[in-house]
Amino acid sequence: EIQRDREKSRAEFEEAMKRSVKLKAQLARMEEKLERLSDLLTENMAMHHSSEEAVSSQGEERPGTSTDFFTRPAP
Repeated sequence: EIQRDREKSRAEFEEAMKRSVKLKAQLARMEEKLERLSDLLTENMAMHHSSEEAVSSQGEERPGTSTDFFTRPAP
């Protein structure tokens, strides 16, 4: 009886260890994905910020811009 219980406990322990190894591998893959997503988010935010700067700089009035065409005095 005691021997059978030990064998059962050992088998349960080995199964738990296998599950633990699988879960750790799965967690490592998830952490890699999270890191990649974080990098992509940072990159996206930087691109969005730089495109906003480009749009706002285009909106500034400068000599020779298209707004000058519309503000010419009538003949």
